Amino acid sequence: MGIKHIKTGWQVDWRDERGRRKRLTFDSQSAAKAFLVREMAQVQERQSRGLAPRILFKDFTATFLLKVKQETAARNKPKTYDWYEMVTRVYLNPILGDYYLSDMTPILLRGDAARPGIKTILLERESERRKKKLSTSTVAGILTGLGTILRNAYKQELTERDLSTYLEKPKVIKQLENKRPLTHEEVSLFFQHCPKEYRLFYAICFFSGMRTSEVLALRFGDVDLHSNKIHVERALYKDQFLTPKTGVGRVIDITPHLRAFFIDWHHLKDVRSDLIFPGYDLSNLRNRVWTKVLRKMKVAYRKQYVTRHSFASLMLSEGQPAAWVAHMMGDRLETLLREYYQHIPTNYKTELMKPVNSPLDGHFLDTLDQGLESVKNNPSNSKVYIATRENRTLDLLITNQLLYH
Repeated sequence: MGIKHIKTGWQVDWRDERGRRKRLTFDSQSAAKAFLVREMAQVQERQSRGLAPRILFKDFTATFLLKVKQETAARNKPKTYDWYEMVTRVYLNPILGDYYLSDMTPILLRGDAARPGIKTILLERESERRKKKLSTSTVAGILTGLGTILRNAYKQELTERDLSTYLEKPKVIKQLENKRPLTHEEVSLFFQHCPKEYRLFYAICFFSGMRTSEVLALRFGDVDLHSNKIHVERALYKDQFLTPKTGVGRVIDITPHLRAFFIDWHHLKDVRSDLIFPGYDLSNLRNRVWTKVLRKMKVAYRKQYVTRHSFASLMLSEGQPAAWVAHMMGDRLETLLREYYQHIPTNYKTELMKPVNSPLDGHFLDTLDQGLESVKNNPSNSKVYIATRENRTLDLLITNQLLYH
């Protein structure tokens, strides 16, 4: 341990609290001495506090998964645990499992000339099910999970720094083909080719905006044809009833498109279950019904979940209020507008973007609260646009029009 002069400057040679030899080069001898004094004081302090236990990454993830399982069970969200379990078992442990957390470095995560980083390894990895390379969105999701694990390790003082900040995520390239909604004509054609016994199921998917897990959990008592309402109170996942994705239920309308499919629907009632669609399996439906119908229609394949996207695009293209569509789907309004704005008719967009009477002529305000405060101070001015800091959301513009007109 000490300081010596080399060609590139003054090199500090020391050992950390674990006895690992380290070297660092400085431009001047004084800077090297100052660093060595500070570093040795920190080494002694860390030794006095005791060394953090050396834990393998795979052992820590096992403990982490137990914590996730308990938390998700309390929130009735086992799907979250299943995702973390799959990610650690299939992708992370094979790469990082045999590394000690205390030995992991930013170079290990980002890679260098000698070894590729985690992002590169995952992008070159093949999906075990489909035998093709992982998509950028999948890799980004895996690295998000890894970041959560590393942050937990840092909070427990198992790493010297928060290694999650050194993860480099790929730029996500959205795969739009499987999300492309069906048009009015294609939806009509779908029901012409769909077997009669499955039409009600797909009608609810297409014309209610419900998630498929919510449709599978519907009971006869949830449908009220007298008031044209459906009570969405649960979701079905792996034969287990859960709360909907948002954690709360909702009451939605039976649209005129959908009501026509409820004629003689009680013949579906099974004495063994109060579910409307007992025994339905999405994988089986995809193979036996969905794929075959799309093939008969001679349209490109989409995932079954596109029924939900189709509902949003169909309703918005008809000029239905965006807030109503978002409620039907159980989504936030800003999420709906971000994902489906292109389906709103041009004339409807024009009406939404018209300036409204308020103070500060032509000025953009950050929040609705600022707009209300401006009105109190100067109620005579005009033309104010209200926007959020991230996006100029139409819901605030609508609210503003309701307030001042």
